[in-house]
Amino acid sequence: MTKPRKQMQEYHRMPEARRLFGNYTPLAKSTLRALKALARNECANCYDDGRVCIMTDKPCFQINASGVACEYFKQCVLPLDKEMYATLIQRTSLKNCPRCGNDFFPTNNRQIYCPDCGAIERKKKTAERARKHREKLATQNRATA
Repeated sequence: MTKPRKQMQEYHRMPEARRLFGNYTPLAKSTLRALKALARNECANCYDDGRVCIMTDKPCFQINASGVACEYFKQCVLPLDKEMYATLIQRTSLKNCPRCGNDFFPTNNRQIYCPDCGAIERKKKTAERARKHREKLATQNRATA
C-alpha cells in the first residue's frame, strides 16, 4: 500500500524526524495546533518563538512537523499534557482510580487502581486471603482433633 502523495512529500521534507522515528502518521489539525502550542510554550530547546532549536541549531522540526518528531519533545515536554500523551504515545486513555480518585495511565488492560493504591489494595487482599486460609486450617484441625 502506498502513501498519498502529499503525505510522502511531508515525510521527505523532514529527514531528522524520519531518521528518529521511521514512519509516522499525520495528525488532525486541532491536535497539530495543540502540539505546536505546547512546543512553543513549554519546550526548553525552542527559542525565538519556536523558530530555532538549541540542540540542532536549525529550525525546530517539532513546530514544522505533522506529528511528534522530536525525541526531547516526546520524552520531556509531551508528558506535561497527560491526555495528549496518553493518546499519542501510550495509545491508551487515562483511567480514574476508584480508591483515591486520581487519574493514571494503566500499564495493562486489567489495572483498576493507580500504582500507589494498587500496592495498598494488594496488601489488603493478601491479608484477607491469609486470614481465610488460617481459619480454614483451624476448622480442619478442630474437626480432626
